[in-house]
Amino acid sequence: MNSLSFRLVFSFNSSTKKQFPLRLLDLSFNKISVLRENHFEFLGELEILDLSHNKFTTLKSVHLSGLTSLRHLYLASNYKMKIQEHTFEALERLEELDLSHTGLENLDPHLFGYKQVDKQGLYEYLPMAHMRQLKLDGNKLQHLDPRAFEKLPFLDTLLLADNALRVLPVGLFAPIQNLTVLHVGHNQLTKISIDLLETISNITVLHIDYNQLTILPDLNGTLPHLKSMAIEGNPWQCDLFAQTERWLISRKIAYIKLDYDSFSSDEELPLCI
Repeated sequence: MNSLSFRLVFSFNSSTKKQFPLRLLDLSFNKISVLRENHFEFLGELEILDLSHNKFTTLKSVHLSGLTSLRHLYLASNYKMKIQEHTFEALERLEELDLSHTGLENLDPHLFGYKQVDKQGLYEYLPMAHMRQLKLDGNKLQHLDPRAFEKLPFLDTLLLADNALRVLPVGLFAPIQNLTVLHVGHNQLTKISIDLLETISNITVLHIDYNQLTILPDLNGTLPHLKSMAIEGNPWQCDLFAQTERWLISRKIAYIKLDYDSFSSDEELPLCI
């Protein structure tokens, strides 16, 4: 993070209602193995919380209660983490969530959503209207429920690289109308359907590298805003890949090499077998 950060061990007396005007709290690399319930309840003005590179394995909504102003939450590299449904229900203003390298094997379809309670005590789960970036790369996800992201309609960046995904459900990205950056490289995908591509029409950056793809559907009329696309590392079949290659060249799409330096479509593309 670019902002000034610090490490802090703190304890609050539950008998006081005082709110501490803290905006950034960095507790990363502290070997924290257990989070106490309601531990942050007096940090209602906190905007950035970094809990990455610790050792806690369980995360519930009660661990994050009181963080009503939180905008950035970093949980990366807490290995073998188990996250219950509705864990982020109190984080109405959350904009960025990093769950990368946490050993996640499943993503509960009700994980995301802001809990709104009315005067009668009745509640409903609303979309998290401020969420823009979600990082789920470097986990062990094999399947994604089609409803996984339905409460995140305003995401613009979604990182799913380096998992074990074999299939992307057709309706998975349909609720995310503003998605512009999608990374699904380094998975085990064997197919990307035209129906799926039609749900990500605003994409500008797409990484599908290092999967098991042999062909893409006819891309004519799809991905009108695409500027760069990583496609290397797939077993593309040359006789079937020609149409895709022509489309890439005609659109002047930038290819991304392993070092992420772009090169023009005039160069030789050793992509198919």
